Amino acid sequence: MTTENNNFLKLEEIIFENIRATIFHNDTFKNFQTGIIFKAESSNFNTISSQALSFYFVKLMNININRLSDKICYLVSQSIKFTNDIDYNKFFISKSEITKKTKNLVFLKTHFLYNDSHVIAFSNSIWKIN
Repeated sequence: MTTENNNFLKLEEIIFENIRATIFHNDTFKNFQTGIIFKAESSNFNTISSQALSFYFVKLMNININRLSDKICYLVSQSIKFTNDIDYNKFFISKSEITKKTKNLVFLKTHFLYNDSHVIAFSNSIWKIN
């Protein structure tokens, strides 16, 4: 899949709360990003719950941190703020940046974007290095 001049490869599909999410990642280490497309499993669901959004956003952050730190990391603490609603069948990108790294912890800043500029959510999180 090619979007916004970035090449994204399909990584996996997950179903949570009757929402199917297809997760992608790009293959450029310098600018590693993940992407996601949401699809409703039934026509009864018009919106995505904040619980489902949090689940998928943390999943994308976990993929990002493991790739950026080149280690397996586990979430210790997070703060997520949602700024806009999410629509089905659109491609969203998650961009993460390590803001600080210690011997045991990694501090991560992540933005969840639509059209590479429209912020849907942002997060500050702390990850323990395994």
